[in-house]
Amino acid sequence: MRLSPRPINLWRRLALRREVWRLEGALKALERERGTLPEEGANLVAAVLRRDLHELKGRLSAEPGRAPPYGARGRFEDACCS
Repeated sequence: MRLSPRPINLWRRLALRREVWRLEGALKALERERGTLPEEGANLVAAVLRRDLHELKGRLSAEPGRAPPYGARGRFEDACCS
């Protein structure tokens, strides 16, 4: 008998969505303030926010029991930040 993978808990999924919304808001605020921040620091912060946002969205969209796409940081950085 094959057991089905356990789905993400509803409360955990809600917490992940709230974190996605928070990161999207932070990224939008950073884009609005880009002219007043040092270029190098703003680019670094934006890259980190995008990476975290991508990982969270991958975790939310992954099928239960499967690893999300680009779940490992190294693969994400190689694909998006080179």
